[in-house]
Amino acid sequence: MTINRTYLNAGLGLGVLLLAGAAWLLLRDGRHQTTNNAYVVADYTVVAPKIAGFVSAVNVEDNQAVKAGDVLARIDDRDYQVALLAARADVANARAQLANAQAALAQQGSLIEHAQASVDVSRAELTLASADQQRYRELARDGAGT
Repeated sequence: MTINRTYLNAGLGLGVLLLAGAAWLLLRDGRHQTTNNAYVVADYTVVAPKIAGFVSAVNVEDNQAVKAGDVLARIDDRDYQVALLAARADVANARAQLANAQAALAQQGSLIEHAQASVDVSRAELTLASADQQRYRELARDGAGT
């Protein structure tokens, strides 16, 4: 049994042609796909940040595999920097008010001592005035005069 070379070449050519057609169908990048009743199954996760803000950078591409701890996006922190500076200014203001209150408290101690000294002087003057009054009464009773 001998196989005719012409049939063998024709079969080989037909095989190569079929193989090239199958390769073209596999490698055409899915530009023309058709299907009936198809559906897509995908794993997805909702990303919800703990803080609100504008996204300044996205560090992943669509359908990129990520793992726990990967930075997916960056939120613009300028609003938070301003809030931090305002909070630091509020703290500095509160410290200044505290120092002012402490100075006022120290001053109040001095004012209290001054008022106490004034009270002591007034008591001494009252004692002197009472003694003078008593002396003048006794002189007036005895008829002494200038």
